[in-house]
This record gives sequence, C-alpha cells and structure tokens, in this order.
Amino acid sequence: MFVGEAIFGAALLSISSYRRQLVAVLRANTTALLTVSGSNELINLGGTVGSRYALMFAPLSIVQAIGSTTTLFVFAFGVAFSVFFPRFARETLSVRELAQKGTAALVVAVGVALVTH
Repeated sequence: MFVGEAIFGAALLSISSYRRQLVAVLRANTTALLTVSGSNELINLGGTVGSRYALMFAPLSIVQAIGSTTTLFVFAFGVAFSVFFPRFARETLSVRELAQKGTAALVVAVGVALVTH
C-alpha cells in the first residue's frame, strides 16, 4: 500500500502545475498545512493500529462489518459539528446535500456488510 501511495504521489508531483501549487501552499501556510496533515496521519495510524488490534480478538468479517460503519459516523459527526460547533466545521445542511451524503454513507456501509457475509 505504501509503495502504491509513493508511486501515485510521485506521479502527481511529476505534473508541474500540481507541483507549483503544492510549493505555493507550503510557502504560504507551512505550519497549518503540516499540522493538519500530521494530525490526519496520526488519526489514520491510530485507526489502522486499532483495526489490527481488533483482528487479534475477533473474526475478520465482524471487524470489517463494524469498520464499514465508519462512513456513517463521519457523516453524523460532520452534521453534528456543523450544527453545534459551526466555527470548527462547515457542512452543507440542505435537504438535498444531506440526503445525497446520507445515502452514499449508507450504500458504503451496506456494501461492505454484504461483502463480508
């Protein structure tokens, strides 16, 4: 997975317009960009370690079925933060957008649950 990500990143950086945009953003907002990226990587690492830890104690299908609900939690937290803490998160809360995002999250969760059974 890491090799694939490295190859994909190198391919993106080989496109000069993307490389210039990245350098410009890094120069303009170095601390903010590195803080957000670092936090994201730590959260992803924690999730991966937690998932592997869960696999030591439960069957693969159960761990994957529970893991498939992540999209539903992300959707719910996004809406909750937008309603209760609008300074920290912005989510479009129109009926159309909520229905579209909710349906997509539900389809992902059901699809993974079906695959794991």
